[in-house]
Amino acid sequence: MQRTKLKVLQQMNTKANPADEVMCPCSGTTRGKIQSLFEQGLDMDAISRKTGALSGCSGCEWDIAQFLNELAEQDKHRTE
Repeated sequence: MQRTKLKVLQQMNTKANPADEVMCPCSGTTRGKIQSLFEQGLDMDAISRKTGALSGCSGCEWDIAQFLNELAEQDKHRTE
């Protein structure tokens, strides 16, 4: 029961602040951290080395790659 309450609270928090969403459970890397590192010019491999994301079970690989593609698209439209 406690785990269920904790999970619900975490989901509510990430809806209030999507930057707090953990994208890599193995390393605890959040969406906000990945975005910050992307904005500093790091690519997926460098983000992985810096945070430990993508180095555990690899279950987050698709989600992080998709998020980085979305950020790249947004960045591309800002510079046009």
